Amino acid sequence: MTAEPQVFLTHSESETACLAQALASHLTGNEVIALSGELGAGKTTFVRALARALGIQETVRSPSFALILEYALPGGGRFFHADLYRLENSDQAIEIGLQELMGEGILAIEWSERAPELLPENHIAIRLETNPDESRVIMIYAPYSIRQVTMPDSTLG
Repeated sequence: MTAEPQVFLTHSESETACLAQALASHLTGNEVIALSGELGAGKTTFVRALARALGIQETVRSPSFALILEYALPGGGRFFHADLYRLENSDQAIEIGLQELMGEGILAIEWSERAPELLPENHIAIRLETNPDESRVIMIYAPYSIRQVTMPDSTLG
């Protein structure tokens, strides 16, 4: 993972979806995407947009209570959506089988900061922050091949 993030400013769900779509175009099928941010920062919105960009047609629900949901990718492969909000530590993440999913498809993990030591070294980290005007600052820390994500007129740095 790189030390410096690529930083984006989005002003709407559609702009956030454009960023998720740009990221999706770089995914190869076995990435771990670790999302962090306060409650309401847009983690689930980002994951839903990512799933749509990957071709998932069904409704992507928040896995807050199920903890992990699985979706089939068109053309084969799997997309896993995990939410660790209700977990207290990494041991609980291991108990629900989080590590077993790594390398089995694309794994998007909300509240990944609850189990940071389980994340593989080459994971993609996405930090979402809400500004007072409800815009979002989205920071993407990723391996070099993902860092080419661009979004015209929305990059901060």
